Amino acid sequence: PRTETEEREGDLVDKNLVKDSKRVSWLLRHGAPERSIPIDPAGWVAVADVLRELRLSEQRLAEVVAQNDKARFERSGDRIRACQGHSGAAVTPDALEASWAQHVGDGPIFHGTSVEAAFSIAREGIRPQARSHVS
Repeated sequence: PRTETEEREGDLVDKNLVKDSKRVSWLLRHGAPERSIPIDPAGWVAVADVLRELRLSEQRLAEVVAQNDKARFERSGDRIRACQGHSGAAVTPDALEASWAQHVGDGPIFHGTSVEAAFSIAREGIRPQARSHVS
């Protein structure tokens, strides 16, 4: 069993990870243009710019990306982007969609949703609604 001090320290680490994750998310989804950080039309930002702006270490950013419970970030080499929810004109739906790899195969594709929505999805399939990448 963990001691009370160890439990508090663990909670603090988790809270700091959530805080850092929210900071990274804000920067990649909304804040890059405001902070004069280059962002391409597909949402990619240089990792070095993120580290410098948010004063994070490479290790800490790796933890934020790896431990995010909703896979909000995608990292490829020296670039990183948010996987959803961009605002502003810098990121365009066409550029986002052009950057995705097409899924080809017979294996299942999973879609996370609420229990309530699962019934209508089972009946009607996934509808585009306001989503730009569902057809």
